[in-house]
Amino acid sequence: MRGRSNLHSNKVQCKQVTRNPHRGMLPAVTLPMPTLAELQAKLDSVRREVRNLTVMGLDPNQPPDQAALIKELERSARAEMRLRRMALEHAEGERRLRARQRRKNAVRLPHSPIVR
Repeated sequence: MRGRSNLHSNKVQCKQVTRNPHRGMLPAVTLPMPTLAELQAKLDSVRREVRNLTVMGLDPNQPPDQAALIKELERSARAEMRLRRMALEHAEGERRLRARQRRKNAVRLPHSPIVR
């Protein structure tokens, strides 16, 4: 598989891959990993959206079709909230793992020969 990477101005790295007839490879777009602060901000935004939709769904004066739509939107927002929470937990775990590996590599001492 041959390929080359182009870095575009909006932080999107586009990797152009030649199609391999045996594997069916397609061009891949690689986005940079978001920071923990960005992930937390997106999670907070979705939480607000869920809360607003929940309040809107409690209004008894809603027409039935609009109430059904609000309920579906709330369900979708809750699913997005679960996924964003999982993404944040994964990123935090990856950060802890990298920090642990850095500490381990920094503390690693040369082995002394065993004397018997």
